[in-house]
Amino acid sequence: MKKITRVCFILILSASIQLLHAQVTDTLSNWDGIAANWESWSSTIQVVNNPVQDSINPSTYCIKLTTTAEPYDLMLLNLGYVVSFEEYPKYSLLCYPPAGGGDVVLKFENSDASDWQELRLTAIGGQWNRLNFDFIGLPFNNFTRMVIFYDFLGTTAGKEWYLDDITRQSSSPLQLESNLPLVVINTFGANIPDDPKITAHLGIINNSAGNRNHLGDPFNDYNGYIGIEIRGQSSQMFPKKCYGMETRDSLGENLDVSLLGLPEENDWILYAPYTDKSLMRDVISYEIGSRMGEYCTRNIYCELVINNDYKGIYVLQEKIKKDKNRVDIASLNPDEITGDNLTGGYIISVDKIPVDFQYGTDGWLSAPSPSYPNAMDITFQYYYPDQGKIVTQQRTYIKNFVADGEKALIASTFKDPATGYLRYFDAPSFVDFMLLSEISKEVDKYRYSTYFHKQKDSDGGKLFAGPAWDFNLGYGNVNYWDPGIDYTGWLYEMVYPSEYSIIYWWKRMMEDPYFRDLTKTRWTMLREDKLSNIHLNAIIDSISSFTEEARIRNYERWPILGTYVWPNYNWQGNTYEDEVAYFRNFLLDRVSWMDYHINGKVLQPMASIKAENNIIYCRIQGDYFRNPVLKKGYFSLHDSPPGISIDSVLYTGPNECELILSGNIASDQETFITVDKKIINTWVDLTSNKLATADIAEFAGRNLRIFTQDGFIHIFNVEPGFNPETLTIYSVNGQKIKSYSFGSSNEYSIPEPGIPGIYQMIFNGKNWQKSIKIVVP
Repeated sequence: MKKITRVCFILILSASIQLLHAQVTDTLSNWDGIAANWESWSSTIQVVNNPVQDSINPSTYCIKLTTTAEPYDLMLLNLGYVVSFEEYPKYSLLCYPPAGGGDVVLKFENSDASDWQELRLTAIGGQWNRLNFDFIGLPFNNFTRMVIFYDFLGTTAGKEWYLDDITRQSSSPLQLESNLPLVVINTFGANIPDDPKITAHLGIINNSAGNRNHLGDPFNDYNGYIGIEIRGQSSQMFPKKCYGMETRDSLGENLDVSLLGLPEENDWILYAPYTDKSLMRDVISYEIGSRMGEYCTRNIYCELVINNDYKGIYVLQEKIKKDKNRVDIASLNPDEITGDNLTGGYIISVDKIPVDFQYGTDGWLSAPSPSYPNAMDITFQYYYPDQGKIVTQQRTYIKNFVADGEKALIASTFKDPATGYLRYFDAPSFVDFMLLSEISKEVDKYRYSTYFHKQKDSDGGKLFAGPAWDFNLGYGNVNYWDPGIDYTGWLYEMVYPSEYSIIYWWKRMMEDPYFRDLTKTRWTMLREDKLSNIHLNAIIDSISSFTEEARIRNYERWPILGTYVWPNYNWQGNTYEDEVAYFRNFLLDRVSWMDYHINGKVLQPMASIKAENNIIYCRIQGDYFRNPVLKKGYFSLHDSPPGISIDSVLYTGPNECELILSGNIASDQETFITVDKKIINTWVDLTSNKLATADIAEFAGRNLRIFTQDGFIHIFNVEPGFNPETLTIYSVNGQKIKSYSFGSSNEYSIPEPGIPGIYQMIFNGKNWQKSIKIVVP
């Protein structure tokens, strides 16, 4: 170990430590009049003339230290008092390294060096550097010694380093009180880069509902380390930055935690609404997506402070990631390269291509042949597993799966539910993704920030659209793309032979009458409830009210209201209320236009059953199963004989299956089933007929759907040209009960016969007649 040499500087004030502590400037040492009893390791410390007097260091004197071949050249000062990072959290020093620069570590430790805190910064060679070390938020315990490592870990002897102006700054805490959670980040004086993440401290204050959050309150939601970096692409030009962060343990490893009540994970985003002056385009879009039932990132409004600098309103968001609470697909490890394991899960994206992107390694170019008219080839990027972890067999598998799906989509037989695109693509997720994209009319939809994920075959095996991402340039907030400020017109149709064209998939799918009907069905359902104007207005009003107090501070920090921020279209002289009104009007005008321009008809599917021995044969009329993996939990028996249960389910076709039961049920009349909405495309549970009316189901399978409900017999015509002209109902002994004549409508409802029993229904149409039985309970 090196010998410690005590050096007493010439310009020492009497009772130096006590006086230093009382200095107004809080300068610990500057060698122009304030110095202290520093000790060094072997190197001689010399007070010398400042080698370069400049604006950073105009002092006359400084100190010079010469490095040794050891990696830990240092100087230390026994302070004579206990350090408090609450009272004095910030320290700085000036250093002038030799050419090539080097690292400087500032360390505080207790008397036996058993506990400490240290920060490391890099200095540029050949010039004076002011290094600012910020210990805000770090724990401290009887620290009485300051240690400075210069040329940290350097092993070249004879290098000359100059140090000067070692200071401390008292804490002048920001006064902040809010109804929103407070997110406080300390980077210990380091700048946050674009990449890679740097280590920082994160504290979150989130007092119970109804209580205010004060910046001086304890960190009660999270208090620990993070890795943080600037994120985004075009948003990086703005002074209000977006950040990506990972929660970490003390060893720097990922740490899954819950932040602000969100499910546990370690990857998070602090989104900075800036060009979107309503502060709500992204949040409301994700809320709409969540109401549809597909996974969308969860969002929590908060206020952000970094290094005691108030940054304004932010949104804590979940990063798109494979996780049971995010994109819920199977894990895929590098050694899973065969069988069912190889089939999923995957996440792929279509996005702006990074400058270092390499085809084959990072993604692939899809160029189907024959191609869809005017469609550009699509570049897909590996997202999960990412390019650093995905192996060759997995790259090949997902590439081939997408290629097979595109071939089926482009083929003339693409409408076939067994061999067409429905074999590969999950129709409900593609409908929801399209509707959300169309609502926002965001400039990059179907082009960038577009994600897909694939299930493992044993979980269904299909490719899903989503999660949806990035809406801040939607709802008319774009001045360089005319369609983006017009609430009319469809985005999915804009398939052009240009570099910036969109993915053609949705345009092709909308050529299938079933997909159009599914879209119409979904939109009608959503607008009647979850996305009604009443609900949409309520979401806007709720956010506006919730952020009212904080947004005043936000726009004091960022005074951009009424000024142009790229790429605003409507901004001249706007107040916040004007920004919200513009967003609201665009949204409501857009959904109103969509109400009248989605072609197709509302699907009204039904489940029909019949039994033979211990098997119930189930057919979905007017819809299809969502995937071929049918679990018995998706089906429920009702009014079945005691002891009868479902043992297993056999998929026999896109809309047919067999329920294998624990006993014979062929003679039962009362049993019926419910099919869970999770396993069909139309988002509603289906209740079948009773076994007593199984022949109705057989008849319905041709051209009509018939069921009884609430005292009425409901008749639906499935195919044009098959309308019944008359219906006559007879009792079991042949007595005529009632006759009906039908017009050209596709739907009819007639009262059930008033007396329970078995009745014969005889339908007459043009050149056809059909007799079926119905049981009135």
